[in-house]
Amino acid sequence: MATAEPVPTFAAVTGRPSRHGKPTPAELVEACLTTIGATSSSARPSAVQSRTWQLVLTERPPDLVAIAPTGSGKTLAFLLPAFLELMHTAPPGSAAGASPEPGAHVAEPPPPPLDPDAAMRTAAAAAFKRALAAGVPSDEAKAVARSQGKTAWKAAKAEQAQRDAAAAAAPSHAATRAAATPSDGTPAASPSVLILAPTRELCQQTADTARKIAEALCAKGRDASSLATGCVVGGVDYRGQRAHLLSGQPRLLVATPGRLLSLCGETPASTKLRQASAQGLNAASKKKAAGESANTPL
Repeated sequence: MATAEPVPTFAAVTGRPSRHGKPTPAELVEACLTTIGATSSSARPSAVQSRTWQLVLTERPPDLVAIAPTGSGKTLAFLLPAFLELMHTAPPGSAAGASPEPGAHVAEPPPPPLDPDAAMRTAAAAAFKRALAAGVPSDEAKAVARSQGKTAWKAAKAEQAQRDAAAAAAPSHAATRAAATPSDGTPAASPSVLILAPTRELCQQTADTARKIAEALCAKGRDASSLATGCVVGGVDYRGQRAHLLSGQPRLLVATPGRLLSLCGETPASTKLRQASAQGLNAASKKKAAGESANTPL
């Protein structure tokens, strides 16, 4: 077990070793800082982040269970070492250290499927705040919020229907690639890092934070394909989500157990987890108690 003191500042994370024996780069620390709105590496990590990085950022990291209250920074506590894993390993199927040839075209994945419920909640919350700020009574503000939420929900449903119709009329990159491959050799997504969470909302929040880190790293010159992130959850169009997963080939995948099992259980499977070298369970105690997190086929 590590004997070092808890990490006192974000600056102290820079240079700490990964399990591959390579130092944590300053650019990863800076990318993580952007997700919490901090501008200086002298900022102090939360207690769970400090203790987690103390133990995990070593050449022989242990399996770790971290327990902390909601809002204490657990997501960043495991995402920083997760991205360190991506930065220090080559994507599955590629030569170690290989990078795209200069000028090579990297196909853009299709946009992720729309979530009408999320659009409704966002629109309703924004409308409610605007109404209150304008001096509208609370009851009236709630009515305005409901109306705006319903409008946003309908708009999201209509836009997703248009996307589905367009995808059916013009086969996606993933469908074209699959059509050119024998059924027993359909390329499946093979993430290097898998993060499971029990609810759709928690998955989406985790994936949003991961994308912010990836975008900050890409802005510093990192290859976008080596940091690609994906999110698969229930309650969202299955076919659109599957197509996005296959074409995007995420290296970090955030998922709810049920949807992940569905994708792994296909014939041929859309998702294979044999390449996953790091796995995390985010707020998954209830799912584990129900026996849902231990049955994912590898």
